[in-house]
Amino acid sequence: MTVDEILGAIATLEAVSVTAGRPVQAGAGVAAAQVAALTALAAGASQPAVPAGA
Repeated sequence: MTVDEILGAIATLEAVSVTAGRPVQAGAGVAAAQVAALTALAAGASQPAVPAGA
């Protein structure tokens, strides 16, 4: 999985949750995932956590 795929999945979950009336702040999960991804990349985590095709 790529960061873009993960962000897309989180955005979809947020949108569905908002549509369903859940108390979710739209964009909060995506923002948190972006921070985590950038932090990991800055720390040198260049290898994916899950090998491609797994």
